[in-house]
Amino acid sequence: MATCTDLEDETGKMGLYEFLQKRGVSEEAISSLKSEGIDENVIDHLSEDELSKYLSKRGDRIAARNFCVQPTQMSFKKNTLFDKIKRKFGSRKDQHLIGNTNAAKSTRLVELGWLDFDEKDKCYKQVKTKSGGGTRSVKVDKEANRDDILTLCQEKFFPNGMSKRGIISEFEITLRDFQQCEVSDRSIGQMYEKTGIRMLRFYLYTKRKNTLKQNLQQDDSTDEENLSKPTYTI
Repeated sequence: MATCTDLEDETGKMGLYEFLQKRGVSEEAISSLKSEGIDENVIDHLSEDELSKYLSKRGDRIAARNFCVQPTQMSFKKNTLFDKIKRKFGSRKDQHLIGNTNAAKSTRLVELGWLDFDEKDKCYKQVKTKSGGGTRSVKVDKEANRDDILTLCQEKFFPNGMSKRGIISEFEITLRDFQQCEVSDRSIGQMYEKTGIRMLRFYLYTKRKNTLKQNLQQDDSTDEENLSKPTYTI
């Protein structure tokens, strides 16, 4: 039986497929691994169930994983990762961005929702997906501001100015954040830095203009009725 020292000597000179051949793994299983691109760099990322589709014996799976974390393989993985980082960031002056990938992105992901005023219950309610609402996840430029997000909401929930609840011109619209506060005129990047949350969510608040007019008319008619009633002095 091979000792740990013998195994380290062997693994430094062979690849995963040759190692599995020496263990007596079938050529069919090894060919399946090759065809799926499963090698030393990815095998450790497979779950036990996924790996068992290719290596039916538990001992072979354990041996394969151990082989992939030998010092030689670990050194190879570290070098590969370092090369990828160098290619991504280009120069040493950008190395401070490593570990904060969001800082290197020019776009950020945000979520959009739509709340419409319910005249019956006198409150805003979220519009469901089947009614043209729901939650939309979109990528936006870090420099995008409140007006850009408002325009994006209108495009998503009122495509071509239309929705199941009417045309955009029939509504009073405002943009609010996850705390139901009106959105300030900061950039998306600045909002992420200030709030520190992982995902910004914005809501399009809508209320029918004719509802506002009806309320005003009702208030005016009430005032007229009060004025038309006679007053008596005793």
